[in-house]
Amino acid sequence: MAGLDETYSLADLRRMIGEALEPTIQMRRSGKLSDDDDAEVPSGPVTEAEIDEFIEVNPLFEPWVVEELLDPGLIGFRHKRATLSEEGLDEFEGALSWAEVQDWYAGDDSIGGIHVMLNRGLFEFSEPDRHSIIRPPAGYSGHFSASPSMIALGRQLIDNGHSLYNLEPRQFEELIADLLDRDGWKVILTPQSRDGGVDVIAERRDPLLGLVRTIWEAKRYHPNDHKVGVSKIRELAASVEDNRGTKGILATTGLLTKGALEYVEQRKHRLSAAEFAQMEDWLFGRISLG
Repeated sequence: MAGLDETYSLADLRRMIGEALEPTIQMRRSGKLSDDDDAEVPSGPVTEAEIDEFIEVNPLFEPWVVEELLDPGLIGFRHKRATLSEEGLDEFEGALSWAEVQDWYAGDDSIGGIHVMLNRGLFEFSEPDRHSIIRPPAGYSGHFSASPSMIALGRQLIDNGHSLYNLEPRQFEELIADLLDRDGWKVILTPQSRDGGVDVIAERRDPLLGLVRTIWEAKRYHPNDHKVGVSKIRELAASVEDNRGTKGILATTGLLTKGALEYVEQRKHRLSAAEFAQMEDWLFGRISLG
């Protein structure tokens, strides 16, 4: 690519987007509430989820740029690089001006648009080779023999100051399956779907209790943006019954609402939950779940 002169991490580019959104983000939130009184909107600084929204609906970003800006890669936005020519940087900054357009700050995401910016000659992405950053523990085969251990990847994320939220949703499900496999469970990872439901089924035989069958749902939520509500816990309880489970566990990279925690506590003989701190403890072998 001729004329390259600047390389940024994707964390830098997303920070630039966040700064561009600050002047109008409160209008954006108010616009969403005026359209839907039940809409959940954050308060305070611009969130990662709002940056994602802006990238997804901005008609000045080409689809391939959207895909790259939303993808943290293997170990997070800090390690993924974007190299821009001077013209490419100008076009990227120009696309940020869409934060000042009424369609954005009024909360209207239904507009169409012609994608006009950032051709591949002006903008390139790269990240470290996966084999240079994922080193499974010696002698550990993991649940998925065809791919690097999700346990190793999760540990790498935490060691580098990131969170498990940086995993893709499917990777988070695979991490749960890998952890259960390490703890001696017979694991079934269900086919990937976009409509929620059971993600992992794990069984093992207890000498006193007999067959124990646990039903797992994975929720990859940002710790600061979105909490798991009681409706998701009710769905899990129904899944436990439908699948003849002994217990249901909801695992999340985020947190549960107060109502969701109370619901779990009232039914602790059948339900359990693992928030991000417990997931990290499980990842590093400090506790065992299931």
